[in-house]
Amino acid sequence: MPTVDFVRFRALVFADVALRDALWAQPERRAFVDVAVRLGAEHGCAFEAAEVELALADGLLASLVTSTA
Repeated sequence: MPTVDFVRFRALVFADVALRDALWAQPERRAFVDVAVRLGAEHGCAFEAAEVELALADGLLASLVTSTA
């Protein structure tokens, strides 16, 4: 189950083109995960890389990372 902060960050990403672009710019999955955690923290959302990986595996971020998943 995603944490409240991760759900909030995911909503921010869907609403903010700059955040989406920052994630899309990552050439590798590991970089995507690292940037997601960093951007989350910068926006007051505390979650760990494992949560991003789980969301990727579950397809919760598919519309954001179709080229990196």
